[in-house]
Amino acid sequence: MFEISDETLRLINKTCKGKKHLKLTVGYLTDNQSVIKIYNESGEIDSSKKYHYEIGSITKTFTVSLLSKYVSEKKLSINDPIQKYIEELKENTYYPALLSLATHSSGYSASLPLNKREYFKILLGLIFGGSDLDKNNPLYMDFNKMKMLIERNKLKEVDYSWKYSNFGISLIGYVLGIVSGRGILGYYE
Repeated sequence: MFEISDETLRLINKTCKGKKHLKLTVGYLTDNQSVIKIYNESGEIDSSKKYHYEIGSITKTFTVSLLSKYVSEKKLSINDPIQKYIEELKENTYYPALLSLATHSSGYSASLPLNKREYFKILLGLIFGGSDLDKNNPLYMDFNKMKMLIERNKLKEVDYSWKYSNFGISLIGYVLGIVSGRGILGYYE
């Protein structure tokens, strides 16, 4: 049976220490068998218990991993602005680079693409029996809505501080779809 190295355990414990609500899931394969261990602030916890993870947050990892793969394959550059791939955007306008989108330092807010009315609609849907992700759901985004949000939220060519942005990651996903030739835009996360 494979054992996690002392160095890896030290890093896991360092990551978890003092973080009450953290659950760090570590998975590995050994001898064609998968092993999953879950850690909290006081060490390993019962890994047989089922935990739920929000798919949107997990897919961000895959999106940025694919971005890294495409950069290493020289299919795109991390310093390219989104306008290089989304040709329908206005010229002579500043657009963030893929790197600033991936590091949540593009300047796009955490609230995009929703306005207050749309947040309220989602909240009511959650309280009274959630709505399906269809074209009436504010998290559904077609190309026109994406383009409108990019152009309405004009950014300046400055160094923005870190601000979590689902919208920024979704733009990376759209660019990756264009680069791969398999692009499709629909749901936000």
